[in-house]
Amino acid sequence: MGNICSNVSKKEIKFKPIIIEDISDDRNRKSQQSLIGNFNNIQQYEFSFKDPSSFRTIRSKFQIVLIEENQFMYIFDGQILKIDQVEKISKIPEFSNNLEQIKYLQQIEDYGSDQQKYFKQVSYWQGQQLNQVGGFYSKDGGKQGLWKETFKNFKIKALVYFFGEYLNNQKIGKWRYIYKNQKMQKQNILEVVVDFTINQAKQLVNGLN
Repeated sequence: MGNICSNVSKKEIKFKPIIIEDISDDRNRKSQQSLIGNFNNIQQYEFSFKDPSSFRTIRSKFQIVLIEENQFMYIFDGQILKIDQVEKISKIPEFSNNLEQIKYLQQIEDYGSDQQKYFKQVSYWQGQQLNQVGGFYSKDGGKQGLWKETFKNFKIKALVYFFGEYLNNQKIGKWRYIYKNQKMQKQNILEVVVDFTINQAKQLVNGLN
């Protein structure tokens, strides 16, 4: 099923450019508070992350505000992290609770002609396309065929992906886990956690980003 959409051409994109805005000063803060107060559809999500200095898990919350039917924004600690404008929404938006993915991950959909049954999604991290990450949607919004997806609990530096097949928006068959371009078994995820934590510690000691 991976070849069903090889002739898809770029016609329009799902997401318009990300808007990053600092609302820390009083004037902007007051205007944003007034703006946000007009919305009834505000959802709060919890996320967790590792403190690299103590390796403790820290929990916090952010808000997702539906501005219009096709536009929503992420807010964290008084700052708008991202505003996504959806041209053609794929059923229900998939909201991430990974703070780095919210800030840096952008998913774009390429549409062919109206006669085509499928359209393609590709992924970018800080403006750089991720190699073969994404897959195909049917026109009714369901995932179809082969997909390569990011592991939602990790930063981009971990390079952990899932690879497998969808049928009518449901995962089917055997899914593979890929870490540093190597196939791995599901039970080896713990090894990835240990490896990634060690790398974080080394970067902290050496003053690396």
